[in-house]
Amino acid sequence: MSSGKLALSSIYRVINDLKACGLIAEFTTPENAKVIELITSDSRHHHHIFCGNCDSITDFEIDQQLEHDLALEIGRIETEHSISVISHSLELMSLCIPCKEKLGN
Repeated sequence: MSSGKLALSSIYRVINDLKACGLIAEFTTPENAKVIELITSDSRHHHHIFCGNCDSITDFEIDQQLEHDLALEIGRIETEHSISVISHSLELMSLCIPCKEKLGN
């Protein structure tokens, strides 16, 4: 780093180190943008709602029974396809309330 510049490779290395330490999580939006979330002691498993107009992202949790049923279905899929699923996500594409109001829908 010199003259206030930081190499992009350094940023990616730090992001990878933080992910490896379990301090951040990374996901990709429908527009292929990378989003990084801080993992705190009170962070819980959650999913995302994406606004197709303004690109806002809202976190949400699903009912524990549904999450349990989803885990069972993932187990069935793992067996059927001889794979090991390392994570899952539920993504809802939407039009957020401000955008919906702005567009008159």
